Amino acid sequence: MKIYVFFFQIFFTVMNVSFFASTLLYIPVMISVRKMSNLRSVQESKPQIYIFWQTMTALVVEMLS
Repeated sequence: MKIYVFFFQIFFTVMNVSFFASTLLYIPVMISVRKMSNLRSVQESKPQIYIFWQTMTALVVEMLS
């Protein structure tokens, strides 16, 4: 039983760290998109809004789990 609890704690920690790290990877993407904000295609599609909501969704899911 003790091994099961230890495995669960390790698994949970690894999943949380990887999920948090993947959320942090959106920061360079946001910076890159903001640098290209003068392009017409970027102005029309507004990808920074999609990236923002993806990041917020990932953070909320992480907080709830």
